[in-house]
Amino acid sequence: MTWRPWLVTVLVETLAVTVLVRPLGSWSLLLAAAAHVAAALLAIRLLGGARREARFFAFAVVLALPVVGILGLGAARWGRSWAKPPELESISASLLELQGPDQHPQSLERVFEWIQAQLSVRPLVDVIRSSDPATKREAVQTLSQRNDGGAVDLLREALQAPDSSVQIAASTALQKIEERLTERISRLREATLFNPSVADDWAALGDACRAYQQSRLLEPVLERLWLDQAEDAYGRALALEPEQLSHKVGLARVLLVEGRLEEAERLARETRVAAPAAEVDLLLSEILFARGDWAELRSVCRAAIAAGQPHALMEWWAEKADDR
Repeated sequence: MTWRPWLVTVLVETLAVTVLVRPLGSWSLLLAAAAHVAAALLAIRLLGGARREARFFAFAVVLALPVVGILGLGAARWGRSWAKPPELESISASLLELQGPDQHPQSLERVFEWIQAQLSVRPLVDVIRSSDPATKREAVQTLSQRNDGGAVDLLREALQAPDSSVQIAASTALQKIEERLTERISRLREATLFNPSVADDWAALGDACRAYQQSRLLEPVLERLWLDQAEDAYGRALALEPEQLSHKVGLARVLLVEGRLEEAERLARETRVAAPAAEVDLLLSEILFARGDWAELRSVCRAAIAAGQPHALMEWWAEKADDR
């Protein structure tokens, strides 16, 4: 019957396409080609006593067209494997590589880490000032994970963007930053109320209040309020652990910001004598710089460098303080 060769051909062709679509290593193309040749030979055999021309025609039809298809698919696969991936024209295009709803879930932290790595190739300030709204929104999303004043300044700049979606994203990001900072303060306040004898909780509360003050989210009057809250928290931590280095450094930094330079310097020097550390040297250098004591600043910086505690800022001060 005339339908038998074509039925067999379809079955063998299906096998050939399956081999090609689900490759079996480097042999998949050869196996698919062999299957097509087998289909053509079967078609000739099943034609039985048909005329020679008919058998040749069946062989040509069965063999030629699938071979052309295999060669085309093979060429496409080979070209895709050797072609260099095109350069992404924007950061928003590269976000297509992120996990989607139909893929394995991953944490938001991993996503934001990825975005931050992509944005690190150019300054965020340039991204915020770019003309692409999608890129701006991605930068805003990254900035929303930070609590520093620089990030807040950039987000406030994004509030002036001509695209309303960027403005909304920036406003939401600023709200998230403030909520995150205040929630941390509230949580630590509850901890200190529940157990006021834990010095680390008081110190962490001081750090949280100082971070809120440094975020540039507040008016000057409120900044002073949170500095007072930080000073009180560090004072309570020191009352429980008088020799703890981090508590002293935190309190001295509050005094420095408040402009109480003599108190800050005295505390920093006492700490430096009791527990020499690179962190204390840097703090004392910042206080001396604020006071304009260039000779002492140069001396402290050079002593720290000689002691094997290099810091880029202190190295710069050690050289430039001579010019003052």
